[in-house]
Amino acid sequence: EFSTHNSLYPVLRGSVYSEYESNTYYGLPWILKESGYKTIAFHGNEADFWNREAAYPYQGIDKFYSMKDFKTKDPIGYGVNDKEFFKQSVNYLKQEKELFYSFLVTLTSHHPFVIPEKYQKIRIKPEHKGTLFEDYIQSIHFTDEALGELIEKLKAEGLYENSIIT
Repeated sequence: EFSTHNSLYPVLRGSVYSEYESNTYYGLPWILKESGYKTIAFHGNEADFWNREAAYPYQGIDKFYSMKDFKTKDPIGYGVNDKEFFKQSVNYLKQEKELFYSFLVTLTSHHPFVIPEKYQKIRIKPEHKGTLFEDYIQSIHFTDEALGELIEKLKAEGLYENSIIT
């Protein structure tokens, strides 16, 4: 996310948000703010994970929603599963009355890629059972489904037509 916002590489070790917490980078969020957009970040983990809560204001982020802002009934991996995360994020976005830029950091497809069996839908060859490859494929499939649901929810809420999704 740091590279996306600032066209810079992060630090080689640790977190750029911790090492350079109060550096102000003139990146995408600041440029959009100057053009009249509200800037919003979403992350389904603790607000202080990688020091986001402290660093985001210096990145030009106006509002930050973290794990404490989500109802987490079925966490996967490091926090809110992507399906819950997207549904609840759209509920926040539909309350916005002005132009906005939002940035959503997902977690389900993050290493170690452990997806509960009830969500595993991809049939895997026997030789790949129990491998990191299987875990990765299952987690990416879950996130792909979540993205499809996100797009449908954006359409249902009237947010899709004026959105750019990357």
